[in-house]
Amino acid sequence: MDQKLKGGRSANLPLGYFATNPDYGQNLPWAEIIQLLQSPQHATGFAKKILGDQHQPFSKSMIEYMESLDKLGLKIFEMLARGLGLEDDFFTKNFEVKEETIIRINRYPPCPLPEKCLGLGSHSDPHTLTILLQDEVGGLQVLKDGENNQWVGIRPVPNSFVINIGDTLEVRLSLSLSLSLSLSLSLII
Repeated sequence: MDQKLKGGRSANLPLGYFATNPDYGQNLPWAEIIQLLQSPQHATGFAKKILGDQHQPFSKSMIEYMESLDKLGLKIFEMLARGLGLEDDFFTKNFEVKEETIIRINRYPPCPLPEKCLGLGSHSDPHTLTILLQDEVGGLQVLKDGENNQWVGIRPVPNSFVINIGDTLEVRLSLSLSLSLSLSLSLII
């Protein structure tokens, strides 16, 4: 644990390693989290803090993983734009500065009091897009709108990702589609 804490986040910069989450109510949060800017320099700097001179294998793996996620995310944005009838680069043209993208890795270690703990509490993802690789244990749930507002478990599918539209993208889509719709209506009138 001491070695992990060398990469701990600071009060003024919420990046690095941390082992607790905000209070989500009755259940205690139970997760280890690494949150970094998605840049080779930041990943390497973080790895050096924790592993010193032995950081290269970890740094290399993190950078390769970040680059792969970046490519996947850009492809998802292109497909989403195309599916909405927008130009393929509608979303991607605004993601040139990679250092503003965050990578977050959550780990949920075995808990001695599982009835009193929760991996992450009920929340929405504030970011633009979440690319989630679930393990075989699962635990991810989504709130199904309707009469009962029921929580539904998402079954893990091996070798696949769960893609979640975050709050930022949802607002952007809402504004873009509303603007597009109102422009179309004003042209018809």
